[in-house]
Amino acid sequence: MKKWRKNVASEGNIPAFCVFHDSTLIDIANQLPKTKKELEGIKGIGEKKIESYGDEILKIIGNR
Repeated sequence: MKKWRKNVASEGNIPAFCVFHDSTLIDIANQLPKTKKELEGIKGIGEKKIESYGDEILKIIGNR
């Protein structure tokens, strides 16, 4: 997840923490959400981030 976040931040020319904070990545890894609805329950992930990154996150987690 950190590698993905670094790539997204680099492409967008923004700091990595603007994509997701470390604590959010840890929560994603611990909870392993399977749907966008489950992503909503993770602190630091709102509607806009789900729209921007939700599909990618779910794909990464699904391929573990």
